[in-house]
Amino acid sequence: MTKSQLIKATLVHGLALALATAVSLEARAAISPRASSGGLSQTRDALELSMLERIQQLKGDSKSYSNLQSLMASKSEAFELRYKATTALAKVGGSRAKSDMTRAMTSQEWFMRNAGLIGMASIDRSEALVWARKLLNDKALVVRSAAVDVITQARDTTSTNLLWQKLYSKENYRNKQSLYIRRRIVEALSELDSKEHAAKFVALLQDKDDSLHEPAMEALERITKQVVGTPGSPIQDRRAQWQKWYKANRATL
Repeated sequence: MTKSQLIKATLVHGLALALATAVSLEARAAISPRASSGGLSQTRDALELSMLERIQQLKGDSKSYSNLQSLMASKSEAFELRYKATTALAKVGGSRAKSDMTRAMTSQEWFMRNAGLIGMASIDRSEALVWARKLLNDKALVVRSAAVDVITQARDTTSTNLLWQKLYSKENYRNKQSLYIRRRIVEALSELDSKEHAAKFVALLQDKDDSLHEPAMEALERITKQVVGTPGSPIQDRRAQWQKWYKANRATL
């Protein structure tokens, strides 16, 4: 190899080495925000995973708790992200996150109240029920519906009288039309209520909202241990048969 060829080879080798080093540094710089433990971007990424993977990844990061607190409180973040951060905080923090859930449930933002109630239900069922009863009066329909769900999931039979009251509350109608929460309430009552309110379920069979008739009949079947009408027959026929049956048997209930 001549002297000029040796110099050229050395320069080419040096250039290749410099280029490889630059590429390596650039690659490391590109992944470092995601790989650095405790970064907000890492917590954001975790919130995009499925629930199981999300919680597993967040529990493996010592900084995720404080990151989640920051994300749920930041009004510059999208509400979907803040919702996920709040419910994830409850799963990651457990009882430690109770005060965070309480703050969320007293927020001016409906989605935070909703997320806070769901989060509290995963931490402390008794405390969640206290809040669910309050939030049955919430101005947001979604939050009221979540409150019904929490009561149902907790099998809270002590709330049945309150649910009957809310079934006919004016906020659960719009332009005199039933809102979907009324069916949710009847479905809850069909699981939780007792024989003493059989007459109320029969009265529901005359409600203008015909979506309430099926869960009302399911409730009657459960509390009376009777199967009235032919399964699969038109709902109008079964409704009439239940009304006839109740009229003949109410004295023995």
